[in-house]
Amino acid sequence: MKKVIIILVILLAIFIIAGQWQTANGVKNSITKAFAKEWYGVADGCGLDNVRDINRQIYGFRATIEYGCGFTEKAGSNRSTIVYVLPLGFVYGIPK
Repeated sequence: MKKVIIILVILLAIFIIAGQWQTANGVKNSITKAFAKEWYGVADGCGLDNVRDINRQIYGFRATIEYGCGFTEKAGSNRSTIVYVLPLGFVYGIPK
């Protein structure tokens, strides 16, 4: 049991240290690429409008994205959601 706890603590420390090289621009690029990859090949899919409120967390970054789906004529009809970027560049929370 002690070995498991020690391994988990070491992995957590590595995980936290690995995220220190990330910047807000790098996070924005990771989110943009992940969003484009998720919606690639969808005929009437969604488009990313804005990445805002990028905040550093202990596990990486948290950001709010604004996106539009389909054809809308109303201004301000964008949707928004929160996404998470882990230190190794993995992005979670992209809508599909």
